[in-house]
Amino acid sequence: MSKQFHKLPEPASWLGSYLSAESCVYWARGEADRCVIFVHGYGGRAVTTWGDFPLLATTDPAFANADLLFLGYDSLLAAAYSTSVLLPAIDTFVSATSESKAIGRPPRGNDFRYKRILLVGHSLGGALVRDVAVTAAYGGKIWAEDVCLALFAPAHKGAIILKIAALAGGFARAAGTIAALGVRKSPALEDLKPDSDYLKDLQRRSANLGKRSAAMAAFVAHAADDRVVFANAFSEFDAATSAYGKVGHRGCCKPVPVDFMRPVTDVGQLL
Repeated sequence: MSKQFHKLPEPASWLGSYLSAESCVYWARGEADRCVIFVHGYGGRAVTTWGDFPLLATTDPAFANADLLFLGYDSLLAAAYSTSVLLPAIDTFVSATSESKAIGRPPRGNDFRYKRILLVGHSLGGALVRDVAVTAAYGGKIWAEDVCLALFAPAHKGAIILKIAALAGGFARAAGTIAALGVRKSPALEDLKPDSDYLKDLQRRSANLGKRSAAMAAFVAHAADDRVVFANAFSEFDAATSAYGKVGHRGCCKPVPVDFMRPVTDVGQLL
């Protein structure tokens, strides 16, 4: 039986009332000095977006000294709004000390600081975690210097909004006219259009930071047959794209025991 390196998941409601009720944290049983924070994409869920990732990470030695946080948010709303929800939640999580009585974190000194903060995003979440990191850097957050970005099928260069709406299921597909209903109901779809004001602003602010960890991705993966997001390079400082074969847009961030372990292995190597 595999050794469990993490405690059972605990609700992360203390991080903010605008997060989904599914948001949760797996505390490391041992002495954690890093954390991995997962942010899903359009129409995704805090935990289920990642398939078997939680199970596999909690039994993988590479993650043994990392707290694992899975965040859920309303991905139909404007991307800038989602960043405004995610940033304070992440700031609270990485900045909390033993004096923070509201959380269930294992006892740690008030001088505790994560050595590495790995932000992992899928699709829209790939753009959002970069936005969070860049905004934190502009805001003078000390922890922004410890950030590392890992992106799965990121939508930071835009997406084919009809397809990404259809993938989300639910409201758009059933309406018959995805373009008309989807854009009207979901500001996030407007933000995912190539050359949208949101993406152009993210590109500009990232470029102005230059070669800083908050603005550059240490890992980028795209599914070989992804026809939902555009795989163009976002920054000259980003890592070269890793191509994942035999998986689609949604599947590239979902590891499968034995058959498809690359997401866990690739993220684990960044720790």
